[in-house]
Amino acid sequence: MGIFNNLFKRKKEEPTKIADKVSENFKKESKSAPNQIQKGNVGLLFDIDDLGGGFYGGRAQRIIMKNLDPGLLKGATIKVGDTNKTLRGQERTFCIALCNVDITYVRNNLKSVSTQGIINGEKRFLDEPALSREPLMILGSIDSMGRLVTEQWTRIDHDICKECGWGYAPTTISVKLEPNLSEELKQLGQLTK
Repeated sequence: MGIFNNLFKRKKEEPTKIADKVSENFKKESKSAPNQIQKGNVGLLFDIDDLGGGFYGGRAQRIIMKNLDPGLLKGATIKVGDTNKTLRGQERTFCIALCNVDITYVRNNLKSVSTQGIINGEKRFLDEPALSREPLMILGSIDSMGRLVTEQWTRIDHDICKECGWGYAPTTISVKLEPNLSEELKQLGQLTK
């Protein structure tokens, strides 16, 4: 009878031990696996009044570009615009959405930024699905060389890229650039990350 009880106990314990081993192995694999990149979309919210009004979109763009490496945003799309609540007169917030990015990288690099204009605390970030309901327009994208690519050259994008050390590659230039701007744009087009 003692042998039967021992055999019964062993069989009864084995499934639990196997499950525990599988769970332990899964945890070990998860810890030892290289950092998984979670690609997705994330928005950063700004207080328009704290940005100083006026050209607040450019000021918000500058904050993002000073704190993120474009080489780690390759393939991303950047969208910008006033939020729905702003358009309804409920608040004054501006959003910059980074789409198809490593969400963890973006959050980690922007969560502790304390520059005036950026909303503090939990309300700083806007995630899906709420982000996709905002009326944002495409500013541009980051190409495989880590440059900001826009449909049209603008002085604001040019100057911000220059200041932040980002490459800049507008698709079209509809104005005649002064020689110094033309040379700067050539140099910005050669900047890669």
